[in-house]
Amino acid sequence: MGEQERLVANMGRKSVLILQNHGLLVAGASTARAFFTYYALHRACEIQCTAQSMPGHHIPISEAVAVGGLQGAQAADPEGALHWKIFAGAVRRAGIRRVG
Repeated sequence: MGEQERLVANMGRKSVLILQNHGLLVAGASTARAFFTYYALHRACEIQCTAQSMPGHHIPISEAVAVGGLQGAQAADPEGALHWKIFAGAVRRAGIRRVG
C-alpha cells in the first residue's frame, strides 16, 4: 500500500488528520473550508503549545465551554460564508491575483 492509500485509510470519514512530526492534513468540501479548518486547527495547536510551555497548573476547559464555543461560531456564520471571506483575504494578503 502506498503512502496516499495509507493516509486516506487513516483519515477515514474525518476531515482532519494530525501527522506525528509532519503537521496537519485537512480535507474539505471546498478549498476555502479546508483552508479555514487548517488555519483554525493550526492556531489552536500553537495556543496549546504556548500554554503548555508556561509554568504552573493548567486548567482544562469543560465540555460545556467547548460545545458552547462551537455553537457560537456556527450561529455567527450559519451560511458558511466566512470560510470564503477568510480564504479570499489570505489569497489577497499573499499577493495572488486571479488570472483570466
